[in-house]
Amino acid sequence: MKKSLLAVGVLAVSAIALTGCSLAGAGESGETSGPSASACTYDANADPINIGAVLPVTGVYTILGAPQKEALELEAEYLNDNGGILCRPVKLDIKDDASVPPDSAKLYNELAATGSYDVMLTSSMVAATEAAAPGAEKYEIPTLALGPSQALTDGKNKWDFVVPNTSDIFAKATVEYMKAEGKYKKLAIAYIAGDAYGEGGKASTESYAKDAGIDIVSEQGFDRAATDFAGLLKNVKDSGADSLIVWGSGAGPSILTAQFAGLGLGDSMQLFMTGSQASDLYIKSKGAFVPATQNVIIGADLGVPGTELPAGTEIKDLVDDFAARWKTIGDAQYTYPPQFAFEAAAALQITKAALEKAGSTDPDAVRDALEQTDIYTYIGAKHYTATDHAGGDVDTVAMVVVKDGDFKATDYALDKFKQLK
Repeated sequence: MKKSLLAVGVLAVSAIALTGCSLAGAGESGETSGPSASACTYDANADPINIGAVLPVTGVYTILGAPQKEALELEAEYLNDNGGILCRPVKLDIKDDASVPPDSAKLYNELAATGSYDVMLTSSMVAATEAAAPGAEKYEIPTLALGPSQALTDGKNKWDFVVPNTSDIFAKATVEYMKAEGKYKKLAIAYIAGDAYGEGGKASTESYAKDAGIDIVSEQGFDRAATDFAGLLKNVKDSGADSLIVWGSGAGPSILTAQFAGLGLGDSMQLFMTGSQASDLYIKSKGAFVPATQNVIIGADLGVPGTELPAGTEIKDLVDDFAARWKTIGDAQYTYPPQFAFEAAAALQITKAALEKAGSTDPDAVRDALEQTDIYTYIGAKHYTATDHAGGDVDTVAMVVVKDGDFKATDYALDKFKQLK
């Protein structure tokens, strides 16, 4: 429940005392934008900034959650080596929801009910992050969703903010690419039926394709556990489609990719995937390149083709720094950070910016600060407002193509990179 005004005042004073922060920079009203590096001294023994996270570390969506756990731990270590947040150490408490949405919501509520967490992070699985969303409102805890939920972007849930690019943003970016290329006229859509990300991606693709003059010639849902896509792919071929976009996470899209290649459909049709496949786990198996993924085009975060970002740009410096630190983990599967790792680390960048803008861990102040957050992160610029809790757009998406086991920027993306600062 929301703290009383008296309790808030006591907490704010306590935070100042604990960190040794000065109010010298405050105006006559007593407001402050948070301590600067010179206003307080980092105290490793101070009460920590407690951040709770519920992730699919195991289960169907371990492809998302496992690298995110590593990224959060890596970024928290980096923050603590560089003054923490509000000059206090960052402490993570990460729970595994095993890729089960109801369990994710249950774990979130159990953590939130303790009143011990300053910020919460919810699952990278959209259904799970949406299942936990009512808890953010109930317990009034500033919450950063690692699931790209379109439903949480309009600010109606005042406490939830989305970190990754949503299915709507990826759909818009992909259709803009198709239109610019001028050779994609008949598009087929395959999606995980009943899945928030899959259904949302399908709906957004339909809308943007219609505006772009691209015909949708086939739409087919498939089960999350599906392993045989022969019938679906036959229907796509018979539709006369010149392109196919797949909306979904987990093993299904990888299996579909293998069967697409096995049927030789790549000779007459372009296969598109989304940010859910922007990972070594999609293009490699036991460290070896999966030939079936060759030439697949993917809408990804800017960090994915990080080696091709223009030197001297802010995003290039950020991505290179994180990638260099990521190498120290020694993860054999992910030798370069997958998209999901960049997103998780960005969540802690956003957390730091909001808490230091608020000048305290008071939930209302942090929530208000989040709605004024305007920073550059590992995944690009984030501009949250009261009515936009997504904070991004197509300028944070890079269209990449798989080439011999690597994600390479398309010529289209390289041209757009010239606009980066």
